[in-house]
Amino acid sequence: MIKNLRGLCAHCGGAFEFRADAVGTTAPCPHCGQPTELTLPAPVCEPGLGKRTLFYLAAAVLILVLGCVAVLLLLKRAEGLSKQRTFAPLGVPGQSSPVHPGR
Repeated sequence: MIKNLRGLCAHCGGAFEFRADAVGTTAPCPHCGQPTELTLPAPVCEPGLGKRTLFYLAAAVLILVLGCVAVLLLLKRAEGLSKQRTFAPLGVPGQSSPVHPGR
């Protein structure tokens, strides 16, 4: 079975159908009667990434980067706080350790 294609007249822009095996030949336009070459229709171009998509992508990357920076800063702060905490010694320097009777 031969497929029908749709084309446009080069002179009047009128739409018409023709058989796929007639591609490359010339035929009179059914609207204006002028001879027009039967060509394959131009492929439909799909748009690339839209401005909105790029905006949301940039916002997501920015939020991700800021989140990583915040986590690193919090880790540095927690490390600094853990170094500042000093634990009191069990005994006072210069005194002997306490004696526990019965042991």
